[in-house]
Amino acid sequence: AHEAGVAQWDVQQIVDLLKTGVSAKASVSGPMTEVVAGSTQYLTDADLRAMATFLKALPPTETPPQDAPASIAVPSVAGGDALYANNCAQCHGKKGEGVEGIYPALAGNRAVLLNPPANLVHIVLEGGFSPATAGNPRPYGMPPFSTTLTTAEVSLVLTYIRSAWGNKAGQVSEVDVNRYRGTRTQ
Repeated sequence: AHEAGVAQWDVQQIVDLLKTGVSAKASVSGPMTEVVAGSTQYLTDADLRAMATFLKALPPTETPPQDAPASIAVPSVAGGDALYANNCAQCHGKKGEGVEGIYPALAGNRAVLLNPPANLVHIVLEGGFSPATAGNPRPYGMPPFSTTLTTAEVSLVLTYIRSAWGNKAGQVSEVDVNRYRGTRTQ
């Protein structure tokens, strides 16, 4: 549930995600974009509803979420705050609230809070786009920041995002950013 579980979602939210690539709860990126673009968008509503019902019914795993460190080290909140304001707030909102169906909220977003932060680093460095589907014909996307933000800046802005608006996740270090730079998400 803390990673990609949908047991707490409404069936229709799961159907929307599988059919269009976006829902009130999330938008797909990475390899899941290919799944929606090449497969699930073409399923019947009955098949999508059956899949959603199945996914909701899966039992929870025994692995608890990783807790953030007791002390979250933020190298420079002001620096991360300014980077967020200049690069992210226009789409994701001043308070990380996002725009439903267009730009995901970052406040309380499980992709933001996951440890390790590999997918989060990848999306900032490489950008990402939801698939074009009949229900989402002109998807919005996120531009890549790999050539416009330094490793230190990516570290600062992600650490800020992971500790702002009630988010309680650990620091993303420059070592983390360099570790995931040039590798693909699974």
